[in-house]
Amino acid sequence: MTVQQINESASNGCNWCSYIWAFTSSGEETRDPGDVLSIYLCNFHADYSTPTGKNAFYLNMEWVTQKSARDLGWALRLHAFTNPTNLAAPFVTARKLQTEVYSDPSRNQIQHWLAECADHKQCSGQVETILPTRVIEVAPAGSSDRPRLLVTAGKKGRYATLSYCWGSNSYGVLNQSNVNKYIQDLCLDALPQTLRDAIAVTKSISIPYLWVDALCILQDSDDDKSHELSMM
Repeated sequence: MTVQQINESASNGCNWCSYIWAFTSSGEETRDPGDVLSIYLCNFHADYSTPTGKNAFYLNMEWVTQKSARDLGWALRLHAFTNPTNLAAPFVTARKLQTEVYSDPSRNQIQHWLAECADHKQCSGQVETILPTRVIEVAPAGSSDRPRLLVTAGKKGRYATLSYCWGSNSYGVLNQSNVNKYIQDLCLDALPQTLRDAIAVTKSISIPYLWVDALCILQDSDDDKSHELSMM
């Protein structure tokens, strides 16, 4: 397509052409109306990608100008997914992300990803390592529904970590006044929904421990913050 055709199509409401026009016209360089944009897809595959399959593509765009044979173009990395019933499903193996964190499909998807990750040479696998100073024990023996804060004292184990945005509310975080209480019982009702979901998912995929900065670092102690952050 020429510059003029892309611009006209974008003006007529084509979402794809609007995207291409916004991307290609973001620089300072101007184009002649007759310059032609060549667009093609090529597959990107890495042995360490999860899920396996042809799920990532490079969208290559190159200008064929009236002044020269071909200009240096751009490449965008795109990720695709399909429904299981789609004809492309055997090749594009990624599926739509599950948003119901407590559902069986979500648990099955996570477990499948972990199994694939264990086969990657670049990944460390699901091995036991020395735990951080404090972790959340999501299902303590004899009290599976009452997670608690555990002081690990050099203990080894498998654990998950949560990376998230705190937002404007920081209620329920660990501090020197509630640490002993949390060691006995981490009251779920006092925690934000994101943390409750993380604990539930960790438990559902049979990982015994979870590390969350808000609950595993004393937020009112600069010394504890410095020590724990240096260990990350």
